[in-house]
Amino acid sequence: MLTQIQSFTVQNITDGGPVQPNIQVFLVFYGKARFQEKLKTFYNGIVHSAHFDWMSEYGVYRGSYVNAYQANTTASNTEPENVAAAVIQKYKLESKLTANSYFAIHYGPEFDQATGNCKEYCAYHTPTTYNGITFSVGLMPDCSSKFYHPDPFSSLTCVASHELIESATDPTIEAWKAADGSGAEVGDLCFNQCGKVKDDFGNTHIVQYEWSNSAAKDNKGKGCIITKPIKKVTTTTSKAKKTK
Repeated sequence: MLTQIQSFTVQNITDGGPVQPNIQVFLVFYGKARFQEKLKTFYNGIVHSAHFDWMSEYGVYRGSYVNAYQANTTASNTEPENVAAAVIQKYKLESKLTANSYFAIHYGPEFDQATGNCKEYCAYHTPTTYNGITFSVGLMPDCSSKFYHPDPFSSLTCVASHELIESATDPTIEAWKAADGSGAEVGDLCFNQCGKVKDDFGNTHIVQYEWSNSAAKDNKGKGCIITKPIKKVTTTTSKAKKTK
């Protein structure tokens, strides 16, 4: 979950449950969601980028982008679990569902109030079950485009990447979390730190830094990264002796 104000000092994540080794992104637009074409490029790019490569330490690897879908909108059906179920039925997606499935649901600004106005949280992910298959859904309200980066779309993708990575590493809210019992996930530990990553297709995206135990161990406790750090290799060379 991503809230507006958080402070974390914990430096260890412990493994306690299942992950999504190869996340499958189902992009959903609810209402007049903005940036639709750009979000398609973003999600397809991020799962094909180095932003996922370092997460093998959590048992997570690159994923796939399935497609984008437009949800039917009703004021009483804004909960992400209900939206995902309705989209599955509308587009007959039952055969595509797996435990790796993640429905990234982006809401239009007209639903900011119905989704909480970003007061208690600016986005979250949660598990849900359909036809016996448990997978993950994420809620991304339009108001989350206002807080984390000067550019609204970049703010939105910073938030979206936070939930995407946390879904992959903690889809059922019982996997990778801070060891202090706070419930903080790998994105929460690097809250509000945004940076750039390039995908395999040459596109550059704004994403959030995420916590890496390995990076923290190698970098004196500093574990927030976007891609796997390149270790500096120091070599020593002996001076050549003059020949007579």
